[in-house]
Amino acid sequence: MARSVVLISGGIVSATTAALAADEGDAIWLHVDYGQRNSGPEDEAVDALADHFKPAQVVRTHMGHWPSLGDFAMLAGRDRLPDAMAIRQTPDVAYIPGLLSSLVSAALTLATTRQADRVFVGLMEDRGVGEFPTRKLYPDRSREALAAWNWQYQIACDGQAKAVRLEAPLIASKQGDAALLAHRLGVPFERTWSCYRSGPTPCRRCYGCTARAAGFLQLGLPDPLLVIEAR
Repeated sequence: MARSVVLISGGIVSATTAALAADEGDAIWLHVDYGQRNSGPEDEAVDALADHFKPAQVVRTHMGHWPSLGDFAMLAGRDRLPDAMAIRQTPDVAYIPGLLSSLVSAALTLATTRQADRVFVGLMEDRGVGEFPTRKLYPDRSREALAAWNWQYQIACDGQAKAVRLEAPLIASKQGDAALLAHRLGVPFERTWSCYRSGPTPCRRCYGCTARAAGFLQLGLPDPLLVIEAR
């Protein structure tokens, strides 16, 4: 049976990617705590999604060096995370150069030790939110970056028993497309977390929340997290 590693954050895009991977064989999930401000809700979402999807294994690792490398808005303790509609520069201040490269490299390492032949990552070039396409705000969320990482994988796997390929099945999708697919695949939206802030309820203003709202708008359904909040 095919085996894969899935980079999982707990958001709708990564949950949809995990659902696609589950249809193709055994999946090992990798969740990384890099000091992000929403690490608590993300951890809870990954646990809840794992209870639903039953991956073969959930591996958690910690990359605690990022706060020492720069004052990045996505990290805990920073207070300048902008609202999505207020973003007027590219890249976004929430972007951490090199972070995604580190995550896909960690996934490759895990794949080689677990004899997996694919790594799945939830990436979209343009979520269809705000003034700028996603790849302008986060330059490594692009097909060019995906191709570069696969080239890196090819080199790194030279001499290994099994080659590993990195796949981003939603790379060309908009947020609404992902929501429609997630609904069709039975992703439990109430178990996901998209907000860049730490809660306890979604802020409704950050890029993650705004993209999520766009997805539910196209889907024509209420966001269960906001329904719960309103009760």
